[in-house]
Amino acid sequence: VETSETPNPDSLRFFSMQLSFLENGQSMDFPNNSHAYKSALADVLFGIEGVSALFFADEYITVTREGGEGADPESWSTITPLVKEAIVAFANGSESIITDEVKASMPKADWDTEPSNDDPEVVLAINELLATRIRPIDKQDGV
Repeated sequence: VETSETPNPDSLRFFSMQLSFLENGQSMDFPNNSHAYKSALADVLFGIEGVSALFFADEYITVTREGGEGADPESWSTITPLVKEAIVAFANGSESIITDEVKASMPKADWDTEPSNDDPEVVLAINELLATRIRPIDKQDGV
């Protein structure tokens, strides 16, 4: 499991070329620990001191630490190995990252930009721009 920075210094992206966290194109936001019931992995990650928010995507997990601008810059050195350990444990285990109930209720990726027979031409053009230009850039941002 590797890390990469995001534009937010209080958020760090965790990824592995061998792991997929969600279905292609899907994402889940966990703005605080009250949302952890949706995912056993989120529950474990929120148990790590200093973790305040999570964002799961198909290819990465972004972890946000507590503290904002006054956060101790060294806190990542404590949080990072614990997050990596939890991700590896889930990858090696049999437990699903998200609950079956949540998985069944998740919309199909890009459902909101799929063309419809009655879409005007301008809507089709906007949806194509969203799918081909905006989403790929947004996905790189991490949060």
